[in-house]
Amino acid sequence: DDDSVVAGGIASLSLRDNDENGAESSAQRQYFTTDETLLLAEISRSVLPPAAPISPAQSRSLLLSLLDVLYGYAYDHRTTSGEPTVESSWTASILSPTLSWFEEYVPPYDGVGDVMRWCVRRALIYPYLRSYRLARLVVRDVAS
Repeated sequence: DDDSVVAGGIASLSLRDNDENGAESSAQRQYFTTDETLLLAEISRSVLPPAAPISPAQSRSLLLSLLDVLYGYAYDHRTTSGEPTVESSWTASILSPTLSWFEEYVPPYDGVGDVMRWCVRRALIYPYLRSYRLARLVVRDVAS
């Protein structure tokens, strides 16, 4: 009978770290051999490409991009009371122009006010909860 097979299988399960043969648990196993670990430790920074310097315009563009990503996160954090859901990544990415369609801000023409305005517009179009008051609260959250 299938029930007795399942019951027998459940009864044979163990919560101990070692099995009957004394094999080590998965947490105790090493992923790399000693030779591989030494080889990884010998990789110098000279092998890696050098980081290009960031100009002030690029820095401002990056900060504006981080601002809209932060808006998406803050909106989700406020609407889920800090408990992310399966929809959280979609919500944050759809509210952020940087994440949704790789927006690149041009500092002389784009400013903080513009970025916040575009985020509020997206908050009134895309998510399930569309409220101007909520969008303004999220702007305050981002500002503080």
